[in-house]
Amino acid sequence: MKKNAKGFVLLIFLFSMTLFLNSCFTIWEVAQPTVIAEGTSFQVDLKMSTNKDDATAKYGILGILVPNDWIIDSVYFDGAYSGVGEYLHPDSADGNPGGQVDYWADSIEYHYPSGPDMQWVVYQANTAYTAGTDTAFFNVHVKMTSGSETGEYDLGYLITDAGLDFTDSTYWDVSLENTIEVIPESDIVTIADIQDTTGTGSDESKLKGQVVTVTGVVSAESYAFGGKYYIQDGTGPWSGVYVYDYNNDAAYGDSIMITAEVDEYYGLTELKNVSSFAVLSRDHEVIPTELTTAEVNEEAYEGVLVKVVNAEITDPDMGYGEWEINDGSGACVVDDKAEYYFDPAKYDSVRSLVGVVDYSFGANKIQPRLAYDVEEADESIRIQRIQQVRPVSYTHLTLPTN
Repeated sequence: MKKNAKGFVLLIFLFSMTLFLNSCFTIWEVAQPTVIAEGTSFQVDLKMSTNKDDATAKYGILGILVPNDWIIDSVYFDGAYSGVGEYLHPDSADGNPGGQVDYWADSIEYHYPSGPDMQWVVYQANTAYTAGTDTAFFNVHVKMTSGSETGEYDLGYLITDAGLDFTDSTYWDVSLENTIEVIPESDIVTIADIQDTTGTGSDESKLKGQVVTVTGVVSAESYAFGGKYYIQDGTGPWSGVYVYDYNNDAAYGDSIMITAEVDEYYGLTELKNVSSFAVLSRDHEVIPTELTTAEVNEEAYEGVLVKVVNAEITDPDMGYGEWEINDGSGACVVDDKAEYYFDPAKYDSVRSLVGVVDYSFGANKIQPRLAYDVEEADESIRIQRIQQVRPVSYTHLTLPTN
């Protein structure tokens, strides 16, 4: 149901666990953002399980409580039941099999009234399954688009199943009051708003200390940097920023919307205390900005994915994993926060080097992400450039559409 609009308050990322009535179905976690802009598509991930022993084949039923003007773009599941079929869109499920979606929409509405301007949208699996005695875990992924009305809403999720004749005993679990705030699109700040210090006489962000909502594409993933990642909006100066966030897995190429606090960490502009995290879309490419090694040292490129070419390794060991390169324009430092399997002492130069620009101990430093970011100027190719790939767990399925 819609809640009364409130001022901008401290929001926490919501992990909701609800045990309702019976343990045969359990909704363990609702990974849902707490802030989203009007008219924005985003994804909610539900972690669930079932442990009932039933030899009768059933159809999975999923109820989603959303505002009337929201659109459910797609629903799919993986895990224990990934091979038993996809969820049908409610508009196409009435005839297969026989009207259950309408029945369940009415039933859920009776037990859990939606309230003004809200509705239960019900999906049904297109293939029946048989439950076993062991607990089976599965995930349901819901992609939806918010409407034009701003304010706070409580979304809900219900999981159950049913046979064709409804004579079987039914078990279910429900998670309600998953609060999300829809804000005007004009409230979204850009990465340049955070980073650009032109004319201020300071390297500190103009928004230091403020809680902001910002969008960007992940240019360097949390897998490589251990609970930290970088996001970018376009290319060039002031287009990237560092995010300190141990609570969310940010995969390369994900377009995300986050709410976080702007801070300065020993001269590095960062986003911290992430209170909302939403995946908007996936599989984007971030094009590195090509710079000279001297330009890497400029404030404008802090947080930006960059590329330098044909640079000599002028110091292979500066200590603490750092090394120095120079393309003739002036030296810059390369660091090793991520594991990219390159020993600069074995080479005289690099043909190309890609990485995000970090700042620490008074200097900008390129941070390569994986082995293929460092191309040695050599006839041979080191094996890690071929072997090291992003883990499957950080590679996402393409979302289906109805």
